[in-house]
Amino acid sequence: MANEGMYWLLYGFALNNVTFLEADGTVFLPTSLRLWQAKFDYQDLTWAKIMSEQNLNASIIEIARHKLDKLYKFNENYPTNNITKSMEIIYLLSGDIEFTCVTQKFADRIAKMPGTDVYSYVFVHKTKNNGFPNWTGAMHGYEIDYVFGMPFSEKWQNVFYNYTYDEFVLRLFVMKQWANFTRVGDPSKHEYIEPMSPRWPKYDVNSRKLMEIGTTFKVKEHHRTEFCRFWNEDLPNFVRNKMREERREPKDLCPSLEPYFNEHSKLYKFISVLRNGTTTESPLTTTTSG
Repeated sequence: MANEGMYWLLYGFALNNVTFLEADGTVFLPTSLRLWQAKFDYQDLTWAKIMSEQNLNASIIEIARHKLDKLYKFNENYPTNNITKSMEIIYLLSGDIEFTCVTQKFADRIAKMPGTDVYSYVFVHKTKNNGFPNWTGAMHGYEIDYVFGMPFSEKWQNVFYNYTYDEFVLRLFVMKQWANFTRVGDPSKHEYIEPMSPRWPKYDVNSRKLMEIGTTFKVKEHHRTEFCRFWNEDLPNFVRNKMREERREPKDLCPSLEPYFNEHSKLYKFISVLRNGTTTESPLTTTTSG
């Protein structure tokens, strides 16, 4: 989704009582003055709300701060200058960490396997009458309506969204592409008719081509590559090297996973504590790799 990270901003993303979603469901864009009064800070937001807990280490924060300033241009777009641009930076940052870059890593891994075909997409259309302001964009999960043909449902339209004509057409294309992939392994190819246009290209680790899906379809490549290189390669490698400097070997379950800088315990270690308040083994002192 183009605005993947916005979903988390709306559904409970708050810092210093700056919220975006009221109890009655009203969504609003905080003013620059409100952010300034709350001493809103991008770096605090990143460390406290987005980055993994295990990365809350002074050395990691120092290198990440410098890199994030360059990538996302924090200093050039402080909230008091342009509130809409400021929000864009935050939802892109959140989306990169939680969705875009982990999806890219997964796609890379599968695409390298012999005999595999990978197709990637980014959905950019915001349903016009879904009740959210235009600045929220295409958030996490909002392409599902089109995959399952909800514009066909009169009941759904009466209760929720009144779809536009362009959205009816979009629904047809999306359903066809998903069905084609299920049947023949290629979203653009039908068993009995000519391939759809534009043709959805296969994903590969060099070009990272994908289909941009909206009321128009476009083939794009190198989607968020520079940003994902930091989250998928640079930061994990720095963590691994830092651990080795401290004579602690990273406890990875597999090389593609993010290394754990701090000790972690499995959830089942806490079960007896949650049930009766006692345990025979302290979960906080048990070192595991998962």
